[in-house]
Amino acid sequence: MPSGKLLDLALANKPDIVCLPEAFTTPNVNRPVEEVAEEVTGPTVEVIGKRARAAKCYIICPILTRREGKIWNSAILIGRNGEIIGICDKVHPVTSSATTLFSREE
Repeated sequence: MPSGKLLDLALANKPDIVCLPEAFTTPNVNRPVEEVAEEVTGPTVEVIGKRARAAKCYIICPILTRREGKIWNSAILIGRNGEIIGICDKVHPVTSSATTLFSREE
């Protein structure tokens, strides 16, 4: 079932918070992460923000982001008003994660 339909199903239950799956916009994408990563204020966050505002709930939106010249595996917390409240970046990815290929400054 596509992520949009799963989100519709979750929002129909009037939740306080919804957490989408990690990197839900990029399953089975055979492109370099540099091509699929988005700006934090990109199209995915814009769409999910509208959904959060309409449903008056929080949504955790985990996507690959591009900022500060790096690629991040980010969980973006979107508030009831549809605005970004905070961002949590995975700093120590597990070895099975594609994000282990990303360079990080220690």
